[in-house]
This record gives sequence, C-alpha cells and structure tokens, in this order.
Amino acid sequence: MVSVALALGADPCTTDWVEDIRESYCLLSIATINGNAYLVPLLVAAGAPVDGLETTLHRPIHLSTISRRREHVLRALLAAGANVEAKNFQGWTALHMAAHLGNEPCLETLLDANADINSKGRYEVQPLHRAAVSNNIGVVKQLLRRELCDRHAVDDSLSTALHHAALNGCLGVTQHLVEAGLDPNAKDKLGQTPLDFAKLAGHEPVEWWLRKLPGHGPAAEKRTPELM
Repeated sequence: MVSVALALGADPCTTDWVEDIRESYCLLSIATINGNAYLVPLLVAAGAPVDGLETTLHRPIHLSTISRRREHVLRALLAAGANVEAKNFQGWTALHMAAHLGNEPCLETLLDANADINSKGRYEVQPLHRAAVSNNIGVVKQLLRRELCDRHAVDDSLSTALHHAALNGCLGVTQHLVEAGLDPNAKDKLGQTPLDFAKLAGHEPVEWWLRKLPGHGPAAEKRTPELM
C-alpha cells in the first residue's frame, strides 16, 4: 500500500501525529516506531530524509533503539545511509540512547558501525554515563570491552560513570565499575564522591557497599562486599 501511494505521488516527507509520543513524526520515523524495516528503503528511495526531520525530538535512528525488537530496523537505517552520529534534542546519539535504555543488541550494532563510543551530548554526557544509570551490567560491559572507551570520562560537572551509577542506586553497575578500575574517591566540581552521591540520594545499599571498600580505594583486586 505504501509503495502504491508513493508511486501515485504521495509526499514521503509528510508528518503525522503519534499519540503515544505526542508529537508529529515523518513517515520514516513512524515506520521505525512500528518496526517496519521493509519500508525504510522504499521511503528513502522516494525522497524521505534518512535522518528524519530536525524539528522532532528524536531521529529515526534514535527511535530504532527504543526496543530490542527494532534492531532489524536499525540495520535497515544504517544500510540506507543513516548518520550514526545524528543527535536528538538532548545532544544524544543513538549510542547514548541504546546505552540509556540497556538495549544490548542495538548497542552492539552501533558500535560495529563505528559509532563514536565517547560522543558527548548535552552536559558532556557520554554513552558510558548513560549506561551506568540503565542498571544493565551487560551494556556497561559491552562499552568497557571496547578499546577506545574512556572509562574515566567525566561530564561537565566532573562526574564519572561511577557517580552516575551511585546517584541512581545501581548497585550492580557500581560494583562492576569499581572492579573495572573507576576511582570511588573521584570528586566532582563540588568535591563530592560517588559515596556522597549515594548518601545524598538515599541509596543505602550502594552507600553501604562503597563504605565497605578498604580505604574507599579501587576494589579491582578486593573481595566484593556482600549485601546483608
């Protein structure tokens, strides 16, 4: 039906209201949201911009990371020439989005497509920072395994991924980041450590675990404290 409409002169750049997201999106974005990968080459060939419209919150490539079931759409977008570094309204790339949502299949596809693993979004937030708050150790490990990943990267407040994990109460990620060599004594612009963040946010399990680190030093070679 879409191919017939396009052949009859339908505008591939037209937009429509998407109630679930409460925003108007172009046809390519709507096809992405609905998981219709077969429409990607048809729409792009008809003149639809593969990176969507600049006026929307997210580009099609970002929308493809919302669900693991849309990884095939992501592949179709990349095959059609989508810009892997396109940014949304937060300055995030699709890699930021996949990391934030804990979408391991899309994260791997984007990394294999040479997405910038250290890309900076608003407030200089990087994909590893977003992975740290996903509470998904799998995506954190995926990023850390990549040689180019700057595990000690800080945002504009000098917070590390460990700060982000502690602030959001992500105990498993906090443990893994410390074991991966991140410094639990690192301080942000206000002189606050991840332990301070956990305490201020009321995340007692994370606070307890960080306090149990010998000397609050790197725990890579220490026994991980058990939760009671």
